Amino acid sequence: MMGSKGGVAALLKKNIPFLLPFHCVAHKLQLGILDAVKSKPSICQFEETLKWIFKFYWYSPKRRRDAKEISRIIDENFAHFTDIKQIRWVSSKTRALAAMQQNLQTVVLHLGQVAAGSDDSAAKAKKYLSIVTSFTFIKNLYSLRDVLKPVSKLSEFFQSNELLLMHVPPAVEKCALTLVGLKSELGEYMQQFKKLYLPEEKKFGNISTDGWEIKLSGCCPPAATIQSDSEFIDSVVKYIDERFENFNSMPVQGFQAFDYTLWPESREELYKYGISDIEAIVQHFEVLFTTDERLAIVEEFCGLKTHMKSFQSKGIPVLPAYSTLLATKPPTLTNILKLVEMMFTFSVSTAEAERVFSAMNVIKNPLRTRLNQDILQDLMLLKIEGPNFEEYDPSRAIDLWLTTGGTKHVCGHKRPHLS
Repeated sequence: MMGSKGGVAALLKKNIPFLLPFHCVAHKLQLGILDAVKSKPSICQFEETLKWIFKFYWYSPKRRRDAKEISRIIDENFAHFTDIKQIRWVSSKTRALAAMQQNLQTVVLHLGQVAAGSDDSAAKAKKYLSIVTSFTFIKNLYSLRDVLKPVSKLSEFFQSNELLLMHVPPAVEKCALTLVGLKSELGEYMQQFKKLYLPEEKKFGNISTDGWEIKLSGCCPPAATIQSDSEFIDSVVKYIDERFENFNSMPVQGFQAFDYTLWPESREELYKYGISDIEAIVQHFEVLFTTDERLAIVEEFCGLKTHMKSFQSKGIPVLPAYSTLLATKPPTLTNILKLVEMMFTFSVSTAEAERVFSAMNVIKNPLRTRLNQDILQDLMLLKIEGPNFEEYDPSRAIDLWLTTGGTKHVCGHKRPHLS
């Protein structure tokens, strides 16, 4: 789709040079994380271990039962293991890490039992037990939870229905600043790790104070040397910036001029603000406008600022404010509103389409014996736009079904008498 030579976007740009292709920002974020993981061999090995643990329990109900029994004995809740999906959003990684952290003690005890056996899985269990109980694995587990915390928040933001083009660069920059801050100050989970890490005793946790402990294998560096993985954090920031670099170039960057939350307070500064950005946008899309329209757009931008000040003072978010403006369409802003409409047409995230596709998979299943296109569309409309189940009153639909011919009913089209 997004290939630079044979992709759909590249082929369309041959005929439409001013076309602006956008790859879903939620997927771009995931691809940036994948690039960073590939650049760090120890993180790659960590992910492979997580995937092995997932398969180890996923394909064996007996192992899951045994692990849950161990978890019950040590008075812990056994979290459901999830796979790390390469093409999904960052949420799959976050869930996998959270489950591994919660189940760490249970997994160590269970792998120890399996490794003591004589079946085919004993050798592999012994190998992965030494990995799971190593300093490197546990440190990566806690460190990655800190790194993925701001990234997951950014991913959730990118999946919102009210995301506009102008919102992407500030959100990416906020995430990058948070990640850079982890280099100088330990995050929430690394602070927990440092508290539980006892290198002199080669233990993680203390049975007397924490109620549990894990005997560590391999080398245990001094606690004073514990710090965040600066190299990996730099890689994450670098690859995310590379994935989103097109948002910091014209004309895409110019649409931030419409974000009135960034407008200066001074009249002199406000008058000059964003004019060069609007001119750059108009120049890029010049084939869509006449000469008079191009001049009018720049002139009307000042009037737009005056108009949007009332929304800004009331604290109304950008999306509903511009939606109201497009609905009223003041005659003095006819030309500049064409750029606003253009901004609304740019779909930077496919999250809503993904949700609709998931809704279709719920409706369109093997149990449906008769489901043509019209019925599917009606059911999807109810699923997506209809009221919540608790708020829905089915009386009207039932009356229509009972009193309208052409449909089957096991008792005939008669209202049943309830005693």
